[in-house]
Order: sequence, then structure tokens, then C-alpha cells
Amino acid sequence: MNRKLATIFLVLGAAVMFGALLGYYQTQKAQQSPDAGQTPADATTAPAPQTAPAPGDAPAPPAPATAPATAPATAPAQTQATRPSVRFGQRAVAQGDAVQLGSLDPAQNQFRLEISPKGAAVQSLRLADFYQTVDDKQEAKKTGQAPAQGHYQLLAPVQAYGREYMPYATRRLVMRLPNEAQPIYIRLDNANWRQVEAPATQDNESASVAFEYELLENVNYNNPDAAPSWQPFLTITKTYTVLPGSFSARMSLAVEKHTDAAVEFDIEQSGPTGLAKDDPKVDPRLAVIGKQKKGAIDVHTLTRAAIDKDTLYEPREVGFATESDQHTLWIGVVNKYFGSMMYIVPSGEGLATDVPVKYEVITVGEDGGRTFLPSATITMSPDQSKQVDFNIFAGPKKRSLFDDTPLYNSLGYIQTIQFSGCFLGSDWLSLVMIRLLDSLAWIAGGNYGVAIMLLVVAVRLVLHPLTKKSQVMMLKTQKLGPELSRLKAKYADDKEALQRETMKLYKEQGFTPLLGCLPMLLQMPIWIALWGGLNAAVELRHAAFLPFWLTDLAAPDAILSWSRPLPLIGTSLNLLPILVAVAMFFQTKLNPQMGASPTAMTQQQEQQKKMMQWMMPIMMLFIFYPMPSGLSLYVMTSTFAGVAEQHVIRKHLKEKEEAEAADTTTVKMPGKASRTVRPKKPKGPTWFKHS
Repeated sequence: MNRKLATIFLVLGAAVMFGALLGYYQTQKAQQSPDAGQTPADATTAPAPQTAPAPGDAPAPPAPATAPATAPATAPAQTQATRPSVRFGQRAVAQGDAVQLGSLDPAQNQFRLEISPKGAAVQSLRLADFYQTVDDKQEAKKTGQAPAQGHYQLLAPVQAYGREYMPYATRRLVMRLPNEAQPIYIRLDNANWRQVEAPATQDNESASVAFEYELLENVNYNNPDAAPSWQPFLTITKTYTVLPGSFSARMSLAVEKHTDAAVEFDIEQSGPTGLAKDDPKVDPRLAVIGKQKKGAIDVHTLTRAAIDKDTLYEPREVGFATESDQHTLWIGVVNKYFGSMMYIVPSGEGLATDVPVKYEVITVGEDGGRTFLPSATITMSPDQSKQVDFNIFAGPKKRSLFDDTPLYNSLGYIQTIQFSGCFLGSDWLSLVMIRLLDSLAWIAGGNYGVAIMLLVVAVRLVLHPLTKKSQVMMLKTQKLGPELSRLKAKYADDKEALQRETMKLYKEQGFTPLLGCLPMLLQMPIWIALWGGLNAAVELRHAAFLPFWLTDLAAPDAILSWSRPLPLIGTSLNLLPILVAVAMFFQTKLNPQMGASPTAMTQQQEQQKKMMQWMMPIMMLFIFYPMPSGLSLYVMTSTFAGVAEQHVIRKHLKEKEEAEAADTTTVKMPGKASRTVRPKKPKGPTWFKHS
């Protein structure tokens, strides 16, 4: 016993040591990464900008819009002989509060931005007409206003390894100066930007906010004995503009040089960050890249499988704005229903910008998993000031939105909709199903549950002729049962002859076995397309059928929930899959066994029929248990409608046969009956044939 305990403790100790070593290795690796630590690894060649010292030597800063600027801080007390030479520093700015732009009122704006002065980044982006949970949406309907935290948060900061990654932060400035062998790296996302007066907008309804970062140069940096003399070197002004009623915001970066030096610089601009999973069970987030090749738009995706192969915090190049055979137009991140894309607006005609841009994707750790950090590195020429304009999309991946907005349509945003269909499905059929559901929902007053039922009626009407022929074939199986049993007994030892005679019998009777299964086979692609559409249609997210049941047609209907998952059923009791199984049971019970009549079934056929009656419903129960309730509602309604349709068709066929039998009469003609119907005279023992 003691030996066993010693072995257990030894194994546990080894596991703890291995875990400690692994954690230490990951920490060291994260600290060595340029993006993981507090400062970039390559900042050793040129230190990050320090707060400009000597208040008297620095130029007086302009008064900001919200709070007075603080003068550059005083440098640490050092002797003149040992003072380090610092060339660049930033204008010291007091930390301000986040600025709100837009609103959560759907009548005015589609989203609300909270912009932090730190890095002039988006601190939060919440959608006005979409909510975190069904309860938040119902609360908004009841009271007319949901709590701010109840609105869907599309973008948020990502915390990883002690570093905060902000959406749309201006990350870093890389300068290449004459007579400097190494580029100079300056962090911008951890600096406080000063809020300034925003430029006037073209219309009176748009709202804008602007932030400014001022870089100073010590003109005495080559002389360590001289006191620092700080002069403006360049100013970066970042402006956000929220457009009323639009899912787009404008973002611009204007760089103004205050020096005659031939400096070339790159600005690393972060894209959308912190996109929510939107599905607690799976993580369907993708990085998306839009490219233009020969006039067509092709959207590339980076899946979870792709980023698992990448090293954390190492950028991965995904395209350039100016390439030999194609142009990368935009980059973004999408989840199941929502997305955010960053597009650089060209200064001239066409979709491609004339500014050299390199697009990258960085993967970082998040909640035990990984997430995407898209970014664009913009190269600006040394001889002029420059402004780069962005169009930021942040909203639902809605087909009608992408089709009806000319810019979204031209950029191919509709290709970001992932239908998650299998090999039997197709995206175009899923799009057709969603368009049809949209039309039927308009007829049903916006109720997608009623629209799904109307879709069942439409499909059943289209397939009714085939369903009727299928029932005729099914009834023929019962009549052919005795004859098929006779053939099986006659050709029990000759399978080839049995197959030949069976097909001959089918042909004589006009029987097509495949026709009996054709209606079900034709509905399978519809089921798969509808499943793919429900996995991508944001219109059905939180769409309710009834106020007390089926309040989210894009998720399973959970009439009861609990915390600890149970085998096979998880953490909720779903009613619709049970009703689907019940409907399937009645359908299999109603259908006759193929090729046998009830009176001529063998024992094996009886067992097969009983097995099918139970196995099919059980299989459908487990297949549809985790499915969206909208799909389960369709299958349940379709199955019950099929049972009722079969009953009506069979009743009609039976009444027709009875009417035809009643109309058939036997007429006796005078004289002798024909020889074919008269009985032959008995042959006596004295009868013989003359030769």
C-alpha cells in the first residue's frame, strides 16, 4: 500500500514539475514576443518615446477640447555629464475619460462607440438593435428600453499576458531616418492622446470626435552636454465619425510633419479585436480577408485549425494592398452572426487604395483559447503629409444588408456568411431558403415561426403530386406482396432468376420502388439547406415563435435547464426533438413494409418493420436534439403534415377504389357463352381420339 502511495505521489510530483516548466517556458516565450510584453523586443535599438522633459524648453501645447493639457514632465534628476541622450518624446497628456459616439437608440444610430484616449482606441462597441440574451430583448420590448449592458457588445478589449489589446488602436509608429541604421519604434497604444476639436462633417447629422498624438524631437540629442530642446516633429490626428442609421463608421489618420527631414514612417493600425464568440459551445470565429482579382472579389478565411498552427503573438502576413495580380482590400473578423471589417477608402476611382499597405493577423490567447488581431501597416512617403481614411463595418452578417448597400455589395461582404452545410447542401440553396423565409415572415407579420410553418405548406404543395404517386406505389406493395412471396419461394435457390422475375413483375404492374422514397429524398436537401441557413441567418437569432416558448429559433428550445451536464442531453430538456421523434414514429407506423402485404409478411419482415418503427424515431431524436429549434419546428411540422397528407390520400384512394368497384356490373347476353368462359364437358372413360 505504501509503495502504491509513493508511486502516486511521485507521478503527481512529476506532473507538477512538468506543468511548472511548461508554464515558465510559455511565460518566457510570451515575454520575448514583440507584442506580449510591456515594450517591444526591438525597442532596444531605439527606446520608446519618453515624456518630454524641461517644461520651459517644450513648445506650449494647444488647449484640448475637454481637459487642460499638462506640460511635459520633468526628467529624473541626473548630472549633466551622465544624462542619456534621448531624441524623441511625446507631449504629456492627462488621462481623460472615454468618449461616447453614437447611441443605443435604433431610431438614430445602429451602434454606440466608446472611445478611449489611450491609443485613441475603441473601448467598446455595442449594437443598438441586438441584445446579449433573449431576456434582454424581451425586457427591451416590455419597457421600451434595455439596460446598456444588455445590448450586444460586438467589440471589446482582449486581456492576455498582462497586456490589453484594444479594438482599432493605433498600435505603433516605425520611423526610418537618414543616417540611422535601425528603424525607430514608438509605441502609440499605451500613450494618452489628447482630444481636440473634430473637423466639420459634410452633413449635420453625423457625429465626430478627434484625438491627437504629438511627437517631439530633442534637437540637441547629439550633444549630451547641452540641455534638451524639444521641437514638434510630427502630429497624428485620429478622427472617428458615426454615420446615422448606418452600420459603418469613418476613421481617419492624418499625419502632419513639422520637420524637413526625409523621414519615412509606417503606422501599424489595429483592426477589430475582441469579437464575441456568440456561441458558448463552439467558437466559429474566423479572420476574413477580402481580395480583388481580375475585377472579382474573393474572400479568404483563416479558421481555428489554421491559427492553431501559428505561434502566439507572431504576425502572419495575409496580403498587400498593391500586389502583382490582386489587391487586398479589407480585413476583419466574423463570428456566427456578426462581424467587423476594416476597409481603406481609396483617394481615386476603383476599390483599391494607392497607399502601400501590408495586412497581418496576430493570434493571442483568450480564455483558454485563441483569438484574432487583424492589423494594417501603412507606409507613408517622406516628402508629404498624408491622410488615410477607413470605413469600419460593425454589425450583423445580414444578406439583405450586404445586398442593398452598394459599398458592402461591391466589397463582397456577403461572402463572410458561413452556412456550415455538409456535402449534400449548398450555399446558394441556403440563401434561397433564407430569402423565402424573409418573404414569408413579412406575410406572417415578422413571426419567423409562422413563416417556417408556411414554408412547410409551400413545400408540401409543390411535392404533393409526387407524394400522391408515392402513396399509390406504397399501396401497390401490399397487393404485390403475395406474388412476391410466391416468386421468392419458387426461385429460392436462384437469386439471379428471382431478381429478373421481380423486375418483370414490377414492370408489368407499373411499379417503381424508388418513387416511394422520392418525396423524402427531395426534402433532405431542403432540411440541410435550412439547417445551414439557420446557422448563419441573424434574422432568426432571438426570433420568437411564441412569447413563452420557442423564443430563439436559432437555438434549441430549452424548457428546463440545469447547471451540471447530463449524458446525451447536456444541460437542458428540449421538447421539440421529442415531438419530432413522436411524429416520425407515426409516419413509420403508417408506411407499409416495402414489398410485402400485412397478411403475407414473413417473421423477418415483421421484425424489420418493428425495428424501423422504433429505430428511426430514436435516431431522429438524437440527431435533432442539439439542432436549432427552427429546424426542429420545420421537421416536426412537415412530418405531422405528411402523416395527415398520407391519411387523406389513402382515404381518397380507398373511396375511389370502392366507387369503381360499385360502378362495375356484370351483363348476361342471350345465347351460349363464349368458349373461353363455358365449362368443358367431362370426359368419359369411353372417349378416345380418332386417328
